[in-house]
Amino acid sequence: MGVQMYRVRTEITGGPGGTGLSTMYFDGTGGLTAQHAADAVRAFWDYQKAHISNNLTMTTLGPVYTLDDATGAPLAVTATTTTPVVGTDGSDEESWATQGLLELRTGNFISGREIRGRIFIPTPGSGQGSGGVPTAGYLSMLNAAAAALVADPNSSWEVWSRRNAVGVAVVSANAWSKWAVLRSRRD
Repeated sequence: MGVQMYRVRTEITGGPGGTGLSTMYFDGTGGLTAQHAADAVRAFWDYQKAHISNNLTMTTLGPVYTLDDATGAPLAVTATTTTPVVGTDGSDEESWATQGLLELRTGNFISGREIRGRIFIPTPGSGQGSGGVPTAGYLSMLNAAAAALVADPNSSWEVWSRRNAVGVAVVSANAWSKWAVLRSRRD
């Protein structure tokens, strides 16, 4: 059996493409609770709401699964409570395919390759971009939201590597300077 980690999912509704899903992982040891992880994810979305279309609602789902990071198998499920976060950017929204991107870095290498992750940020308002790329203000906000989550004393954000059967702490995250498109899901 591997180390325990929490899987926290956020349901994203209100976009033309149907319901979206964002999945984040957190260390499940050391006294951190499933509620801590759910609260951290909700705070992450709340930090960004002024830059996300007011048509979107991000709801951190109540059942948080405790997983074995070696297998991904569920070990337990914990009920948590958070309130939904509604985007507040009232400008015309970018297309559903236009998304911000945070590249997650761990500084942990296996076989010469760093374990990395990504988080896609849905449907910004049109004021968040200029000349076909995100504005400096938008990128700064994404970096600050990620830094706040990395520094959160009540949670430990992780990237889960299925291939290497390990969860590794995120040490930094950087906003990509171009718009991203999420073409497929694997959850």
